[in-house]
Order: sequence, then structure tokens, then C-alpha cells
Amino acid sequence: MFRLILTVICLYIASFEILLFLRFKKLLHLQKKSRARLWLAVYIAVVVVTKVPMLGYALGGRAFHMPAVDGWFWPLYASMMSWQYSLFVLFPLYLVSLLFVIILRAVLKKSRENIEAGNNRRRILLRGVEIAVNSLPIVASISVVSGIFLGSKEVVVKRLSLKIPGLHPDLQGLRIVQVSDIHIGHIIHDRYLGFCSGLVKELNADLLVATGDIIDNNNYYLDVAGRFFNGLHTGFSLGAIGILGNHDHIDNGPEAARGLSRAGLQMLINQKTVISRGKGRLQLVGLDYPKLWGPGQRSKRPSSSDERNKMRMLVSKSYFEALEKELNPELPLVVLNHHPSDFSYLKKKNIDLVLSGHTHGGQVRFSGDRNSSLNIAANVYEYYTGHYYENKTHLYVNDGLGHWMPLRINCPPEITLLELV
Repeated sequence: MFRLILTVICLYIASFEILLFLRFKKLLHLQKKSRARLWLAVYIAVVVVTKVPMLGYALGGRAFHMPAVDGWFWPLYASMMSWQYSLFVLFPLYLVSLLFVIILRAVLKKSRENIEAGNNRRRILLRGVEIAVNSLPIVASISVVSGIFLGSKEVVVKRLSLKIPGLHPDLQGLRIVQVSDIHIGHIIHDRYLGFCSGLVKELNADLLVATGDIIDNNNYYLDVAGRFFNGLHTGFSLGAIGILGNHDHIDNGPEAARGLSRAGLQMLINQKTVISRGKGRLQLVGLDYPKLWGPGQRSKRPSSSDERNKMRMLVSKSYFEALEKELNPELPLVVLNHHPSDFSYLKKKNIDLVLSGHTHGGQVRFSGDRNSSLNIAANVYEYYTGHYYENKTHLYVNDGLGHWMPLRINCPPEITLLELV
């Protein structure tokens, strides 16, 4: 199903580009043959760089998969990807705007009885509207490019101390680095990961946790993820632990878990482990991301997002409750769970700390107040960024180290350093 959706998206964007070509081809004052050759060359470049890898995955063949992008090719690739994303988002608005222009043109055509000056004013108005409409894709592309080259590159390290009741003195000051939503794939590649690896190592922490969406859509990039974690996990005295997110399940979740385990990341798939330092012990549980339907089960999928979210939460809750009997109520408990909405039931359990991701902090924030409706994610999620404390349970939602859509405004990628006291 995912591959079918991806194929439709590729065709959807391609149709928009063809429409733009038809509308803009007269703007270049070239001879007909030269104009056609120029646009053909540009379009072939866009298709080769962006759509061939996407369609290759959609159709199930790995021969077309582009390796992680780096070096001189990155600006070209990033710019073209930004073009694709801007067109995807703006296509409906663009069609509505074109319809408005057509209606306006028809109205003006019928107003022949108006004086010539009035007609001229209307022609100027119509021309201005047409220019504004035709500029939408360009403006959007510029915005997304700025998000790629500016907002998506300034990685921040956020530090937080959390008081955990009953923490043994030998565990006081335990330092945990959390990374989440790396989305290793076409856009997140070796060069960027190498930079992030250096930041993580400088923190000199005791434990590394990765809270899901490590891979973007495709296990083809497990080797890239392997290089990242192989270079990291030996630097943590208490090891590195991870869980799967929804994107890790898009291709093949079990295969992704095995590949990440080989890279030194201990994957907890509805499992618990105990971390020890001196005489102190800490329980750590990792919950899997529920996969609610498989091939041929579309009829079982609820139509509304609210119903799907309720179903996911019920399954996630059953995962935790199946592990409860194995937990020691006298030891502190940390839960790794990808989706922060599950905190609504996890906070009612005997849990000290929940670590989540998934939301990327919204990626675009226009207000410093996380509850402001100016932040899109605030209208969707109750918990979507930073630290929450309810019912004597901490929740920390990491803003993500990567992205599936390369646009961040006032929401930079994040590495979190948590100190337990």
C-alpha cells in the first residue's frame, strides 16, 4: 500500500510540473526548439535526481535507489527535493487559484460595456493576480530551500536534569543521551551523521537511547545507520538501546531491528532490560510501534485519524501491560515509546520517565509558547515538544535529529542530554 501511495504522489507531482511547464514556457524569449530543449533538460534532471529513486522504491526495485547524498551533489539534490515538497503541498492551492483566475478572466470578458480606462485597470488587476498565482511554487521552493540549508543544519544540544524518586546513590548523575527521528535515508546521510556523531561523543554520557524512526522509509540505508551507531555505541559505558518507530516499519521492521542490533544498538521490542552501576539498578522498557494492518487488510483500517490513533494507543497499552508483571516496583522505571500521545495512559502507571519523539517538534514553530495555536503541532498533539511532568511521571519529547521533509523553521534538530538526580 505504501508503494502504491508513493507512486501516486510521484505522478501527482509530475502532473503539476507539466502544468507549470505549459504555463511558463512562453516567459523565456527563446526560439521554440531552444525553449523546448531547455525545459526538457531541466525536467529530466528533476526526474533523475528525485523521482527515479522514489519510483524505484515504490515499484520494489533497489537498483534505482540513490545512495546517501553527499559532497558537491548535495545542494543540487536538496534544491530539487525542496521543489518536490513545495509542489506537493501547494498543488491544491495552485489549482484553486488557477480556477479563480479563469473565473475572473471570464467576468472581465463580459464587461465590455465598461469604459476603456476601467478595462485597463481590470487588466492590470488580472495580470497581478496571475503573477501572484504563478509565483506560489517559486516562493514555496525558496522557503523550503531556506529550511534545508538554514533551519535543518543547526543542531542544538538540550540539557535537562530530572529528579527520579528512589534513585540509588550509585545512579545519581546518570547521563543519558537521547536521539530520535533520525530518518536515515536520501536526505540524512553520512556527512550529516558524522557531524552529529561528534556532538554526541563530546557529551561523555553513560547511556545512549534512540527512540524510533531511525530509518526513513527504506532498509537500503541500514548500512548508513550501521556506520553511525558502530562509531557511537562503544563510547557509552552502559551501552546503546533503541526502539522502532512507525517509519522503521514501512519497509520491514524485523529486518531493520536485526540490522540495527548488528550495529551495536540493543533493540527492545516490547522487552525490558536492567541497567546497573555499582549497586544501583534501573529498569528500562522499550515498546514497539504498533503495526495495525498488513497487506490485504485495508478494510480493517478506520477511516478517521482519531480512530486510528485510538486503535494504536490500545495496542500500545496492551504491549506495556503484558510487561508489567515482569517489572520490579521497587526499582525506577524508564520507558522508551515512540509516540508521545501514549503518555495519556503511561502517566497512570508506575513509571518515572517516558522518552518519546515522533513529532519533530512540529518542524515549523511561529511562537515560543508551545501551546500557541500558531504552532501547527499544538493543534494536533497534546504532547509534542520538550519536558512535561504529570501525575509524578516525566515525559520528554525529543524534536528529532532528522526529518522526512527537509523544512525546519525555529525548530532545529535536537540531541538531548538528560541527567538523572
